[in-house]
Amino acid sequence: MNNSISNSLKSLSAHFNKFELKPAKPNLILKLRELYPNITDELVEFYEFCDGFDSGFEEENAKILSVEEIINLTKERSGNNPLFTELIPIRNDGFWNFDCLMLNPKGKNTIVFWNGETSEKPDNPIAGNLATFFDHFVKWATTCYNKDGTSKYEYDILENRNAKSFPWPLDLKWIVRNDKPLKKWLSDKEYRLLFDKELAPLKKNFFGL
Repeated sequence: MNNSISNSLKSLSAHFNKFELKPAKPNLILKLRELYPNITDELVEFYEFCDGFDSGFEEENAKILSVEEIINLTKERSGNNPLFTELIPIRNDGFWNFDCLMLNPKGKNTIVFWNGETSEKPDNPIAGNLATFFDHFVKWATTCYNKDGTSKYEYDILENRNAKSFPWPLDLKWIVRNDKPLKKWLSDKEYRLLFDKELAPLKKNFFGL
């Protein structure tokens, strides 16, 4: 497995009281390969090592989906839906919108946010590959959550009216400054055209590219 991803998992395990590393069942990984013939080796290797996790998080958006959950999601979707073809969901924001690994060759292995209620295209990129996704995830999770998975007061929007917000995954400029692979992808107009209309016409210097 990618060393960077392995180090991210170690950081999460060290920070949170409840963090179980267990591999996905081989028959489920085989089913996932059947659903997504173009799945990346990196994602398969992750699930062979760690079948998602929640670490006792009190919020849905801090959980990484298991292989079984991904398979069940594809059963619940119908119609012309990119979850069947170009996007593999790996995180649910709690409102049936997903962080997904992209399979389209024009942006393969990048991680994107997709709101299934508004568009068949993903809304925006949030990481240049799976390794940088977990790097951002670790920084976000360990900054915003206590060891027991509850929100830290300074980041708890329900309890603190002056709560701070962490820049990932909403601040695209911050992401680009901290994600060299994504910065490279965004220099490609064909990649930007994969997203909703507001991302496509961006000038190169918007991200300091």
